[in-house]
Amino acid sequence: MKSCKWIALGVAILFFATTADALIQALTPMKKIMADSHFVVEAAVVDVLPLQPGVVLEFKENLKGEFKIKKMPINMEGDGECKKLNHTPQLMKRLSKDLPVILFLNYNKANDNYIGFAYTNGTWFQVQHDASKGGAVWSLTHGEPYLRRTFKGTTQEMKTIVVDNVKKGKRPPPEDPKEAPGFGPEVGGK
Repeated sequence: MKSCKWIALGVAILFFATTADALIQALTPMKKIMADSHFVVEAAVVDVLPLQPGVVLEFKENLKGEFKIKKMPINMEGDGECKKLNHTPQLMKRLSKDLPVILFLNYNKANDNYIGFAYTNGTWFQVQHDASKGGAVWSLTHGEPYLRRTFKGTTQEMKTIVVDNVKKGKRPPPEDPKEAPGFGPEVGGK
């Protein structure tokens, strides 16, 4: 009987320990995002489709690597986490025509897919594209509210950080562990 109590106590401790770990969000240094990205691209929103929901980005400039895709239609429905946390409507309020976006993309040649982060004015979200499934549509995975601890400035400030890092070897700014999770200002907000 005593051994059953110890087993039950061990299971309870294990359960609570893993639950607590799930609440801790690791800091992600800008330096790591830059190093892990095969491509860093400046794009701009050319169309916002709130009813689908979706957005279309158009390539503007390579900041790192030679990214070849010129247009990126993105399905903004998102994954289960995105739906559970209601990210899509929050993100759509932060996207508008002509808005600049910086993309940090990794390419997996074996699977012929891209995954990475999009950044605009303090808002981070994850996107992916699987060319093996055919079609040119990218998809939103989910918002990344904890990446505001990595960086939360303007898109132009982000571009400057990337260019200074790639061309001059300048270190990106450190992360801010005290920054609250969230998204940048809504379009038309301050």
